[in-house]
Amino acid sequence: MIDVRAERIANRIEIVLDSDEAMRLAACLTEATVGLSRAEFFIRTGCAREDVDSLGRKLVDIARGDVGTFSADLPEGDEQTENPRRPRR
Repeated sequence: MIDVRAERIANRIEIVLDSDEAMRLAACLTEATVGLSRAEFFIRTGCAREDVDSLGRKLVDIARGDVGTFSADLPEGDEQTENPRRPRR
């Protein structure tokens, strides 16, 4: 087992973890999205739930050996899209 390691390189953070740790992280990401509405998830995280779900799936794929490398965007979510019921002026 490799300890989770992280390194800041310029404005990036590279994380190194083994397959089991990647699966646990993916499970945590999935659990974080399950009990919340789309709007509540956005309010709590600032991210779109679909982007976080996608990252979790990619972590599972790489942990299983289905892909060798990946990159993923976690852009700031668009409030109008993610939380459409919020009153606006």
